[in-house]
Amino acid sequence: EAAHTAKQLAPDDVEMLTWFANTVFQLEKPGEAIPALTRAIQITPNNTALLIQLGYVKSLAGKDEAAAETYRQIISAENPQSHELLDAAEGLKRLGDFTNAIACLELGLEKLSEPNSDFLKQLALAYKDSKQYERALETLEDAIKLEPESIELLIAKTDVLVLLERPQAAEATLEHAINIHPEYPALHQMMSLFYRTTGQITKALSKAEELVAMHSSSSQSAEAFAARALAAELARALLQHEYAISILEDQPAVNTTESPVSDRVTINADGYHFTLQAAPYHCLLAEIALERDEEISAANHLTEAVNLAPEHPRVKALQSRLSLRTGDHDFAKQTFQSALEYIDHNKENIKLIDTPAEIDCASLYPDIGKYHEDICTRLAIAEAAVEIKQWEKSVEILELTSILVPNEPLISALIARTLVLRAEFQDF
Repeated sequence: EAAHTAKQLAPDDVEMLTWFANTVFQLEKPGEAIPALTRAIQITPNNTALLIQLGYVKSLAGKDEAAAETYRQIISAENPQSHELLDAAEGLKRLGDFTNAIACLELGLEKLSEPNSDFLKQLALAYKDSKQYERALETLEDAIKLEPESIELLIAKTDVLVLLERPQAAEATLEHAINIHPEYPALHQMMSLFYRTTGQITKALSKAEELVAMHSSSSQSAEAFAARALAAELARALLQHEYAISILEDQPAVNTTESPVSDRVTINADGYHFTLQAAPYHCLLAEIALERDEEISAANHLTEAVNLAPEHPRVKALQSRLSLRTGDHDFAKQTFQSALEYIDHNKENIKLIDTPAEIDCASLYPDIGKYHEDICTRLAIAEAAVEIKQWEKSVEILELTSILVPNEPLISALIARTLVLRAEFQDF
């Protein structure tokens, strides 16, 4: 009430209007801040800082198109500062307007007295998001000249090289990063994921085993659980089921004499958010428990996974399977359909073809981590389809998945198993 009263007493005072907007924003009422900021901008139309603030508030209020339009005004504003253009670009990227994000960043670079690696990195990522991979690579190389040992830049370059279908250059870049920073588990994780992306499943498992060993001094961390999940998934892909279980169930003692590894590197959150969590570890243990008909254990691990990633389709698939076994058929169907939306959403990008190389991997996977996550998710949904006796749907999912990983024994084994179950059920 005090804020509203103050605004009424000085409706054309920019400082008062800004204070009011900040106050109601802190009270989690972004919608009420919009008129005040709009009025403040009308009074001081060249106040680019207020434009940034208004764009952000509109975005939080769910007015995405209005927010994007506000951010775009920065480009034509009178003498915007470089940091304001960077903020506007980040806002536009969040809203999916990569073209204008690029325009902001390019203008911001022109205003700088000398090249800035952070600007270059953000511009490269915007190029990547808009599928301008060659320009992304050129920009990253410019940024790497300024920071030749930057892990984030080398990781971004690896991703872009994969999207450009230059696996040898991508592998060399990642190996270079590991040689510079061998102590960072994130780099070893990415190398394992890279090997799986390029069909080198045995090498992927070997690198994942190294990653598990690196986390031996912090075996209860989310990163350690994620490393063991990755190694176990890869072992299962090679039909080494017992070894996979031993990786998951192994609880190494904490080695207090060993120097702790550095795991503070942040990788592109969009692609690695699920892979680097402990959620896949609990999902895989729940899946194994269901294979053993150990529903209580499965429920315990599923609870952990739900706490970490409640809306992930792999978690939904597990909920469907467990609900069916506990007699809640309606919830089983509901969660299965929810999980199936993931397949239906991505199915149009994949077609049954003779040559896997013809797949537009660049449109399917914006980064290496997403590739591995997608395969694991598809297999989980296929298993849920088997559980509810939708044989055709399971075979369809598995056949599509086999296009993405044509050389992995697990997929062929699951297809054969599902066809046998379908035949037995039909005969019965």
